[in-house]
Amino acid sequence: MRNDMTLYKQLLTWSSGAFIAISIVLFTLEFQHTRNDLIEQQAVQFNDTLDAATFALSPYLQGEDTKEAQTIIKKIFDNYNYQSATLVSITSGESINFDFKEPKDSAPGWFITLSNIEPAQKTVQITSNWQPLANLKVISRPTFVYEKLWNNTKSILFALTFCGVILIAGLSLVFRRILMPLQVIQISAQNLANNKFDEVLETSKYQELNDVVSAFNQMTKQLRAHFEQQSEEADKLRVRAYQDPVSGLANRKYMMTQLESWIESGATGGIALLNVDQLDEVYSKEGYAQGDDLTRSFATSLMEISSDEFNIARLNNSEFMLLAPNTSDEDMLELGRAMLNRAAELQNDPLDVAPLQAAVALVMKHTNDSISELLARADNGLVQARANREEPIFLVPADSHENQPSFGKQQWKAIVDEAIANKQFTFSYQKAIDSNNQMMHQEVFAAIQKDDTRYSAGQFLSALESLDKGQDFDMHIIDAVFEQIDIYDPKYPIAVNLTQSSVNDTGFMRWLNQKMEANPEYADRVLFEIPEICFIKQQDNTKLLCNIISSHKYSFGIDNFGHNFGSIGYLNAYRPAYVKLDFAYTTQIDDNEKADVVFSIARTATNLSITTIASRVETMEQKNKLIELELGGFQGFVTEQINNVTEGQA
Repeated sequence: MRNDMTLYKQLLTWSSGAFIAISIVLFTLEFQHTRNDLIEQQAVQFNDTLDAATFALSPYLQGEDTKEAQTIIKKIFDNYNYQSATLVSITSGESINFDFKEPKDSAPGWFITLSNIEPAQKTVQITSNWQPLANLKVISRPTFVYEKLWNNTKSILFALTFCGVILIAGLSLVFRRILMPLQVIQISAQNLANNKFDEVLETSKYQELNDVVSAFNQMTKQLRAHFEQQSEEADKLRVRAYQDPVSGLANRKYMMTQLESWIESGATGGIALLNVDQLDEVYSKEGYAQGDDLTRSFATSLMEISSDEFNIARLNNSEFMLLAPNTSDEDMLELGRAMLNRAAELQNDPLDVAPLQAAVALVMKHTNDSISELLARADNGLVQARANREEPIFLVPADSHENQPSFGKQQWKAIVDEAIANKQFTFSYQKAIDSNNQMMHQEVFAAIQKDDTRYSAGQFLSALESLDKGQDFDMHIIDAVFEQIDIYDPKYPIAVNLTQSSVNDTGFMRWLNQKMEANPEYADRVLFEIPEICFIKQQDNTKLLCNIISSHKYSFGIDNFGHNFGSIGYLNAYRPAYVKLDFAYTTQIDDNEKADVVFSIARTATNLSITTIASRVETMEQKNKLIELELGGFQGFVTEQINNVTEGQA
């Protein structure tokens, strides 16, 4: 049988029990002592009164003045302390009985029954000059004893109660103070059970607890070191599988995975293939050390012009590729020229007269493109770019039959602002399920429906992010989701993605804080998904936002987890409810190296009680393989293939 009583309660209970036991003993002794004293006092008073009556009645009985004798008896005994009196004449045998009125109870009936005091009674002979005249029998009533005993009992009980309250209050404070170090250890134990090992306990002033504190601190350090080791192992596996060791950029394998996902998603945009002959020349003439240094410097320069939504990779010694989803032709040209300018900085040409030893091909995606077709057009475009000596850049546009709109950033912003004003957004939901096909939550996807034209969020979000104007969009979507919950009362939480613009905007944080404060009942209905890049590049703002969300009992997750090559050790500081693994990790998991990366990441998160959800899971076979790698959730087309998922309305 489980005992839920705390040590503090047990100490207080036992102390209270001991005090009550002592109080009962003291009360019983005091009660009996007082009772005996009052009974003895009653007997003395009774005898004195009876002697006085005998002395007063003797003259009247000698003169046979019966009437006056009765008067004296009534004066002496007719009060609440006597029940009756009987006067029997010895000479005539005449008997006179007196019954005196009964007073109101001076104590409760149960107390009188409990006290059980017998009335005093006595018969005396009245004489005159040694001549017997009459016998007088008197029976007392213990009214005085009950009244005094009851008053004394109340005083004792009040004193004991008062002392008990003071004692219990004092012991409560003392026990709390004494047990405070133990409570700290208890909280630390709970944190360890929940895989939280951030704090180190201070040495206790109680010698008995110091060994326990030392053991806990040692265990905390070991667990922290174990998590850091797991995190480092996961980071190393990711770097080995997907990161170029020299430049720090993504490698060819990672870029091919991103290209495949981008093509399958149906998104627009393009790629930029940059060839820098200067790097080949340095490698061949100055050696690998100089070439690697220059490559690292150039990679850093390229990352400065790359948006967080873009992917950039080093394909070989001199080739780099940038993937820019949902980007217009004009923006691609701007990116290409920026890449050429960074390549020009590598050349030692202060007069700017030498030809640029670099070329870039910009290839816009076709509707039914494949990776091989896209790369073939990029290679051909690179040849065309090299032929253009004035500006070695060549744009391979999309097919003339393409229907996808191509707008600039400001145009996209205007379209979004109009959609917000006119409520032109439509919503779709994608389920996230666990390994048992039970629904975990639904992720909401927004799109603009304007007449017969539909714009998905993927088409305009990058424009909003680059303009740092995603806050109004996020607020509109959150308002709409809250309204949907109010109307349909879904059974499962709805996950809402936040933009980087919102994470870095204090005005949005204040608005969200007020929104959650006004709707505490939705804390288990709404989840917020924050892009992983925010946890790496905007740590202060992200920490503040996460604290605001957690303070209202709402939950948050991390989207695109693992997309960036920073350490995943930040998980321990934020403790999200879940992480959504970047889709690059969930494809081609037949590759042992990629499978090891996924398993390592999932294990690191699981050890912190964080659920890892795989995104873009397309088949049951893929889902089953990911289950073997200890992933706890799945999202993608596979959820639509499973018929026994319980759905909530939204």
